[in-house]
Amino acid sequence: MSDQESGRGMTRRRLLASFASFACTLPGVRAVAQLRAASRGAVPWDPRFELAVTLQMANEPGAPRPFLVVWIESPAGEQVRTVSLWIHQARGSLYMDEMRRWYRLFRTLPLADRLRMGTSVSSATRNAGSYTVLWNGRDAADELVEQGRYLLCLEAAREHGGYSLVRKELAFSTMPFRAELEASGELITAVSVDYRMRSTARPPA
Repeated sequence: MSDQESGRGMTRRRLLASFASFACTLPGVRAVAQLRAASRGAVPWDPRFELAVTLQMANEPGAPRPFLVVWIESPAGEQVRTVSLWIHQARGSLYMDEMRRWYRLFRTLPLADRLRMGTSVSSATRNAGSYTVLWNGRDAADELVEQGRYLLCLEAAREHGGYSLVRKELAFSTMPFRAELEASGELITAVSVDYRMRSTARPPA
């Protein structure tokens, strides 16, 4: 091999090494995701945006606090990400199957994903009141999704009684919007969404 050919090989290796190092940084991860989406003709979620979901939870006096789950589905009905899961921590998965739609999707996930979900997005049940949860546009693998249409889903259930399910298709681009969703059932009495630029007080996820 000539010195010139060897030099070209070294240059290519340096370029590949530089790209690999850049791809491991946060800007690099975003750039790689954008390149992948561009190769499919898709536009990735703008990481400057987030979806805030505010819900009003009701409950009967003295009744057990209900379970609640907020998740995102594709238009085909596939689970994209579970955003928040409220369960009775001491009872583990007991009664989780009463959140029927979400649980059917949950059971299809690999065991490792189910275990990771139990530690990353689950928290204790709440009393009646108003609460807000945020979706940062990432899927279960923590990668930015593509812009487009997704179903926002909320499901609540109380032990042996009380049930609510709210599903609404929303379109995500770079245009902020707000909307009031139609509530359903006795546990979730109101839902509103705010697709907005992230607050400067919160760093991007």
